Amino acid sequence: MDVRVAMNMTHDEIKSKYKEYLRLQALSKNTVQTASNDTFYLRKNESKELFWEKILSPDFETVYRTAMVESLSKRTKGDPQKLIWCEITDGELKLLEAESARWLTRENLYEVPWLPADLNLIKKVATQMENVKYIARIVIKGASGYGSADEAYNDKVTITPTSISYEYKPMYESELNLSRKWSYKTNSPIFRMMYDKVAGMLPAIIERGIQEFCTDIGGIEFNITYSDKTKFKEITGSREITLKNCLWQ
Repeated sequence: MDVRVAMNMTHDEIKSKYKEYLRLQALSKNTVQTASNDTFYLRKNESKELFWEKILSPDFETVYRTAMVESLSKRTKGDPQKLIWCEITDGELKLLEAESARWLTRENLYEVPWLPADLNLIKKVATQMENVKYIARIVIKGASGYGSADEAYNDKVTITPTSISYEYKPMYESELNLSRKWSYKTNSPIFRMMYDKVAGMLPAIIERGIQEFCTDIGGIEFNITYSDKTKFKEITGSREITLKNCLWQ
């Protein structure tokens, strides 16, 4: 489209033409709506002249973004450039404009086809994620306690932000006591929320001491892998120590 023709269009006319263009790129309805709102923010909230001045600038992306931040700053009490970290504490996400929602790691952050206007923020997120150390994998190993050998077993549960798996291995396998395992993968925000709760509880559980594990099961082994690849291992309530403490209490 000729720029001179576009400059003579009304706000609704040029926005409608831009939406048509975005739809031809096979973008979703929500993405088209969000992109068109962002693109014409200055024209709607500031002025037609300022909009075209920034749009036609050689350094369009930087100039337009700076102008948008200035405009947003006048209309909000917060800092539009500030990166806010938050978490889901209850309920489910309700998507109003976003096309979809799923949990991302530092490794797959750029798998999403982000809009150009989002990339500066995503770069900040990536930098922050590099500096944040979090529990990326939890492995909990258990064993049966005192009893007959045909009932003895070892088991293991492995949990990550997007998966859970379980393995059960009897000491002596039989038709009634078979080895078994299962696994489950998901991008559910609810699963991630529950994972974060478990990860948050682990330090306190480990620090409580062996008295918490004075049961008829054997020792419990915690293997934790952090996002920076460092690992932590703790064996709590080993058979000999657990029995001793249980007898003396």
